Amino acid sequence: MVNKHTILVIEGAGAKMPLESAQIEYIETALNRPITDIVDLAVTTSAGSVIMGALGLGGISARELNEILLGDRFVSDKKADSLLKRIFKGHLYPKIPKYSRPEYINYFNNKFGEKVLMKDALIKLIMTSVDECENRTHFFKNWEEKDGNMPMVEACSKSFAAPYYFGGMVDKDVEAIWVDGGVGVFNLPLIQAYAQARKNGWLDTWHKTHILAIGGGSSDGCVNYHSYTKPSIFDSISKLKTNLGYYFNLEKGGAARSMSTQSQVDWMTYVASTYENLTFQFTNWNDMPKELDKMGNWKARWDYYDKGMELAKKIDLNALRGL
Repeated sequence: MVNKHTILVIEGAGAKMPLESAQIEYIETALNRPITDIVDLAVTTSAGSVIMGALGLGGISARELNEILLGDRFVSDKKADSLLKRIFKGHLYPKIPKYSRPEYINYFNNKFGEKVLMKDALIKLIMTSVDECENRTHFFKNWEEKDGNMPMVEACSKSFAAPYYFGGMVDKDVEAIWVDGGVGVFNLPLIQAYAQARKNGWLDTWHKTHILAIGGGSSDGCVNYHSYTKPSIFDSISKLKTNLGYYFNLEKGGAARSMSTQSQVDWMTYVASTYENLTFQFTNWNDMPKELDKMGNWKARWDYYDKGMELAKKIDLNALRGL
């Protein structure tokens, strides 16, 4: 008898979150089952943690979550009451952090209650965050005692604590400062998903594992390609400006972070080809228009949602069924 497992990996995306949540809605509708009945393990960061922090508890469908995130499609942005708008609405005057986390916390507590813990999720969850004091990525695992007893809203908040956008979270109990889980190579935590699958024995004989990874969109396919021109002292200043913008792009977290997504996808594609009992699929909007590829662009929420629904049609539903 073959034991079948499904792992869902969700990248950080900010206000581009509907690109990802729409695909989960499509999956739930197509299979007529909640995502918690389809997935055994979800490995998430930032916006992905917000999505699975809600859906992982059960009692709410992806369609219902999207109605909360997006609001009414036929209401003007000015009158819209979407959660994305409330989270990513900037201050009236320049201020850092740029956005307000309490809007999300208040929604979560009102919807699920303040005492809901990570261990209350119906599936195994791993959420990423970075401890600024130890300078390392931490993976909150809801089946471990310490992390499992952490309030779900706290775990999700630690995972989307980007310093410029939402600000880090000071944790006096463990003397840590948690910042966004999308820092470094773990914006798409594929390696951790694979490592956990191996640790669980899900890649051994008599097991069959499928990993579905959902990306948060990119206007350049994760990598900026520069055409070669003979170096000239006269254009060094303009090139320097371009290169600085490339490596320190706040929206993408820098070139290394954006490149790491494609590197991990290429690596996982190769690894899956070497295992008979491992399959892998990655969906992403690689040619996202630059005007939409903004971390806080809540006004484009329906563009993200519609594209997510389009991308979802390419998802291998049979693999999710375990066939």
